[in-house]
Amino acid sequence: MNRKILLTVSSLFLFFSGFAQKSEALQHFISNNCFSSAGLSVTVKNVGNGNTIVSHNSQLNLTPASTQKLLTTATALEMFGPEFRFETKVYYSGKISSAGVLTGDIVVKGSGDPTLGAQYSSQGQSAFFDTILSALKRNGIREIYGKIIGDERLYNTEIVPWKTPWEDMGNYYAAGVSALNYSDNSYKLTFKTGAAGSRPRIVGVEPKVIGLKFQNFLIAKDNDKDSAYLYGMPYCHERYIYGSVPANQSFFFIKGDVPDPALFAVQSLAVYLRSRGVKVSGEETTSRILEQQGSAIIPNGEILCTFRSDSLGEIIKVTNKKSYNFYAEALLRLIASRYSKDGSLPAGIAAEKAFWDKKGLNAGKILIYDGSGLAPSNRVNSGFLVDLLRYMITQSHNKESYVRSLAIAGEDGTLKSFLANTALKGKVKAKSGSFEGVLTYAGIVNKNGSEYVFCVMVNAFTCQTSVVKRAIEQFLMDL
Repeated sequence: MNRKILLTVSSLFLFFSGFAQKSEALQHFISNNCFSSAGLSVTVKNVGNGNTIVSHNSQLNLTPASTQKLLTTATALEMFGPEFRFETKVYYSGKISSAGVLTGDIVVKGSGDPTLGAQYSSQGQSAFFDTILSALKRNGIREIYGKIIGDERLYNTEIVPWKTPWEDMGNYYAAGVSALNYSDNSYKLTFKTGAAGSRPRIVGVEPKVIGLKFQNFLIAKDNDKDSAYLYGMPYCHERYIYGSVPANQSFFFIKGDVPDPALFAVQSLAVYLRSRGVKVSGEETTSRILEQQGSAIIPNGEILCTFRSDSLGEIIKVTNKKSYNFYAEALLRLIASRYSKDGSLPAGIAAEKAFWDKKGLNAGKILIYDGSGLAPSNRVNSGFLVDLLRYMITQSHNKESYVRSLAIAGEDGTLKSFLANTALKGKVKAKSGSFEGVLTYAGIVNKNGSEYVFCVMVNAFTCQTSVVKRAIEQFLMDL
């Protein structure tokens, strides 16, 4: 046998043995007893040539959970670029007297910025209000004899996606998104708990949400689990608390959503200004409330200041690494704002799907109902997410920002414990997604000088989540 034939035979042997090994890894994974009644969709491709390494139900639409954020963040990044920044403008109307009294209103015009007063803002939580205070001082304003108005008209008033489950509404992780947001549109509710079986006592709300009332049905239990849930509708300032929290705790807190984000923002601004010596004589209100009252909205007037957010690249990094629902929903509204007058959720979804259809990713075959993946009705397949990831790596000018936003296995974000004690630690960058009966992972693997994109989706499994997680880890290692 000549050398050329020998090399060809050897190459074919290596190819088929490698293929058999990969197929064996897939078969071992899908035959797991946990998945006997589950839905599975698995796709792995080589980044360089696009060849499929393994595939199982690659076009089967399943609930993606938070891997939905990969689509939302990719779309926002492609449409607006990593250096985009939200700009929130503050205006004043009327006249300023020699004594520093503004006889007129302050108008805060919302831009959809989710980072105002936010916990993950690189500028600090007080930066927005500090900027307004500095502008008032520059203009010699010591007293506002008028209203502080939150202008939320950039988006419509449907602040929570319509497919959000009732069990989630009222909780911080399902906080609504307005054109004017503040402090992540959430608050911390602190309890002091007594003996098991007793009713925990509410001892504080931070930050203060004016008018918010609670119907407390919590029970203290002898365990260390936080099983408390808040229930309530947007714009309704009454929240019901059910479930249980650990007994005999001097300090225990849960987090809830703010019912009316724009009103909360201007009320919080008024509290801040008064604490800094600026008198505010009028009430705080919003464009929505004024319209409901049939009142004319005061024109914007003179510009007082402009506040610029963190860069979109930084916002997307928080969104994916920390799997932050609030930022993801804000990004979908940003996408909508380019294509509709009211930044509606349907407009954002339509724009997102149309964008990727033009890129050849067949987004018309998937079902989208929000930006974060919180809605169980979302349906995406592993083939789509793998093609999306490969596009962002091989064709996007924003590859660096996108890849940087992904959590690193065994090191940070939501993947800190994933593959932590394996040879793949630090070699996988991905997004995870989970809620009851759903576990998904999608991302990039770098191994032996080659790069792969993968997505593993498991729905309706019957065993513990930790068991499914270990099975996915083993599958990736076996490949």
